[in-house]
Amino acid sequence: MFIIPFSHLDIGFTATQREVSQQYAKMLSQLIEVLERIPDFSFTVESFWQFQQWLNSKPSQEEMEKFREYVAEGRIEFAGAFANMHTGFLNTLTLRESVEFPLRELRKLGFDAKVCMQNDVPGFSEHFPDILQDLGIKYLMIGINDAYASVLNMPSASVFWWEGPRGGKVLTYVTKNSYAEGVMIRSPSGLEQFVEAVRDSGYPYDVLPVLVAFDNAGYEPGIMALLRFGRIEYENMDVVVSTPSKFFEELEKRYSEFPTCSGDWSGWWEIVKTGGPYSSSTARWVQDSLKDFLEHALISKHDTLYDSILEKLLLYGEHSSACGAGWPGLLSLEQINESNETVVLYATEAYKEFHRFLENKFRSTNEDEFIVINRAGSPTECVVKLPYESARVGDIAIVEISGKEHVAWYFSEPATNAYEPYSRGFKLYVPLNPGENKVKIKEIRPTHFQKQETYRIDRIENEFYRIDAHSDGTFDIFDKQFERLVLNQAGKIQTDFTTRQYAFETLSLEVSSAVSTEYPQEKILDVTFEPGSPFVHLRIILPCYKKAVIVEYFLNRDKLPYVPYEKHSSNYYVCFPLSDTTKTYCTETDGNVKQIDLFPFVRPREVCLNGYVVADAGAFNYVLASREAFMVDLPFDDDRNKILSFHLLRHYSEAAVKNKGIMKLQDVEPNTPKLIRFSFLISTSQHVDPEIPRDFLRPVIVVKSKGVIP
Repeated sequence: MFIIPFSHLDIGFTATQREVSQQYAKMLSQLIEVLERIPDFSFTVESFWQFQQWLNSKPSQEEMEKFREYVAEGRIEFAGAFANMHTGFLNTLTLRESVEFPLRELRKLGFDAKVCMQNDVPGFSEHFPDILQDLGIKYLMIGINDAYASVLNMPSASVFWWEGPRGGKVLTYVTKNSYAEGVMIRSPSGLEQFVEAVRDSGYPYDVLPVLVAFDNAGYEPGIMALLRFGRIEYENMDVVVSTPSKFFEELEKRYSEFPTCSGDWSGWWEIVKTGGPYSSSTARWVQDSLKDFLEHALISKHDTLYDSILEKLLLYGEHSSACGAGWPGLLSLEQINESNETVVLYATEAYKEFHRFLENKFRSTNEDEFIVINRAGSPTECVVKLPYESARVGDIAIVEISGKEHVAWYFSEPATNAYEPYSRGFKLYVPLNPGENKVKIKEIRPTHFQKQETYRIDRIENEFYRIDAHSDGTFDIFDKQFERLVLNQAGKIQTDFTTRQYAFETLSLEVSSAVSTEYPQEKILDVTFEPGSPFVHLRIILPCYKKAVIVEYFLNRDKLPYVPYEKHSSNYYVCFPLSDTTKTYCTETDGNVKQIDLFPFVRPREVCLNGYVVADAGAFNYVLASREAFMVDLPFDDDRNKILSFHLLRHYSEAAVKNKGIMKLQDVEPNTPKLIRFSFLISTSQHVDPEIPRDFLRPVIVVKSKGVIP
């Protein structure tokens, strides 16, 4: 028996992020004295962030040398992860850096890690094993939250090789009794009963760890375990306080064969990040932009801003990092407000720093010149939106790119975000080379576009699609190539309460007006809803140069109905019914199909999306992508009604506050716009063209002249 003491990191869960940081700086200083006084005690630093807070407190050289001494003796072990992560929310860059960044920092100090720990979160990205093997991490220890034990179709404790899509493997131990299992054992007989229960569940090995930790609880739970049952002589087992790698090494000495599992089992907890739709979309944009820039050598990991941007993204991806109401009774109202504000800052500061990098590297000194960065790896047809505050309705701009002139037309946006940072200017579809392109506005001309306004059902069409919008805010899409209605009454808004999730009600919408406008390369239908609804606007865009439809919803959060605490929170979804589909699957932007049906677990109803959904309808395929909404209610293959629902946001009004009971929350996602947008791409084709959703998900980046940050 290996008793494994550590402190489970929950940043901002038991206290604010600032307060938790102070606690870990103090705890690790005290740990040195604890190890001096208790020679049979060992401790694992579960997450690098914990150690980082101690480093930031400027420990003395003597303290650092003591730490090195205990690491060399094997009494302190570093687990090689930044924190306990929502791995389904991360892209492959931030997922990799959640381990590689800590390893870089540890190795600078002469430390290393050969084990990774991930606790509390009940599921992880299928890419994790490949990344861990790439980085030389041999072992992975997981203590999932025991409330989710039933999602794993495994014994209460399991050892297996977890294999990634590229064939990388990591020897993995998972306990369904949680990272706090040892805290619940109160006596030597309790330990014996625990071992017997694990055996009875089907655990076949005679080497077993007991994880002993609690949320930001320091080393005390481990010391109590040592005193309660760690120093006792047992008839049929040896007990030692140790570290994860010692357990795995002993296991491998005794056994050479373990079963293999593969597949993705993320998605159960990432949903909490829908409480901050603006900040979550900002973080997604930054992490995807950073990944693209690295792949195309536009930024280096040695750049002075790289680590700062990365750390903020990793902090946003941590499993307690979400805008919401806090855990009942743990935080004061002031602490909840501070915690939510800090979560938002992780995303918005990462965004600002990324733009600071852009202005330093790409800024043009010419007032009418822009640097447009195509994030694709090859020449592609791109949507380019050039900010121009003095642009007026009806104006066109003559734009020069690579010596050729193009026509751009006026655009305006009801709401901006990281994907659409500019409120007005000129727009065009144009082929661009990968990387940096110089674009210059040469001339502004007044003109007129065909505009039609109506107060009833309206229609727009091009050579690919005919779209009919209805008075209740839904719409139909008729595919002219396949001569069939591919979406019928799409765009219904459904809502539920978290206490009765998926007991849907349809939100009643009523169109007050519709305006259709024909521009040189696209047609736009702008639909306005009657006052009172939180959904204020729907925009449908039909580009002329590609077979795709862009659908955008604009929501005013100030108009969301109040949610009493007994219902926890409300959720909003937009629904797209799919006709005659046999299978739906998630495809990542690099082409990898997410394997959500391989791992032995109960798949969550909503799946994390880092790419786009493909649905097979036999004669053709649907492709649907979302920029801001990252959780999708993906139909199971045997569902009769295939409705693809994107989770837009989770809305809170009240919290159970420490010492004061139920109180009204202030702004849950502070310092972000009240009017927010959700953009979707819909395309149908016989063969999936991955460039269509990729271009949508990776829009070009426009750097304004004189380096103005949007």
